[in-house]
Amino acid sequence: MKFTTSAVLASTLALASAVACPKPKPQTQGGADYVDPASIGVFRLFALIKDGPYAQNSTIQYSKKGLSINVKQDGRCRDESINYASLTIPSKDASYQPGGLFLYTDNPPMEAYVDRSWMGQGLLQFTQGVADKSFPRNGERGPWAITKNNTLLYDSGNGANGFQACTEDKGKTFRVFLAGVSQPAGFTDCTRFTAQVWPVDTSKPENANQCSYDY
Repeated sequence: MKFTTSAVLASTLALASAVACPKPKPQTQGGADYVDPASIGVFRLFALIKDGPYAQNSTIQYSKKGLSINVKQDGRCRDESINYASLTIPSKDASYQPGGLFLYTDNPPMEAYVDRSWMGQGLLQFTQGVADKSFPRNGERGPWAITKNNTLLYDSGNGANGFQACTEDKGKTFRVFLAGVSQPAGFTDCTRFTAQVWPVDTSKPENANQCSYDY
């Protein structure tokens, strides 16, 4: 199922009117060692669901201004067979948004944010440009981190968060949220997963992984 940003926010507002919305709890990675994202460069993500009826290792796509699993991506790549989001994280000494999570595309930049507030419940979305008005009051840009085991985490310094995949069609497709809330945005069927980082080759002149993403 594909959710628009407005649909997700409307759902969270409806929940808030009925019950107090839970806030995502950090899943602290004890002693996690991070690598310099510059050593990874551009990468794609695989969703490793280890247990349960939805066990799989599937590619993650950009869809409806967020990340999803097992959907047709909202974008066009030089290689038309590519159906995964290419991402990058500027190193901590970068001049612009160090530690941010970006789609690998031309300007204007498309950067991820999360909303871990009581209302956002772990919402993960992208904005476009440097002054996108859709950026929420409680949104956070990062920092994002990659472990030595090639796992992507969100770690703002008060505990690291992994991810969960939420479905409304019995595991055919999933929407990606930060882990920590059992039913974000009204989804009742969510499964935690490991976001595996896999570098992609951008060295060739034709650069098949260079994509443009809908917004």
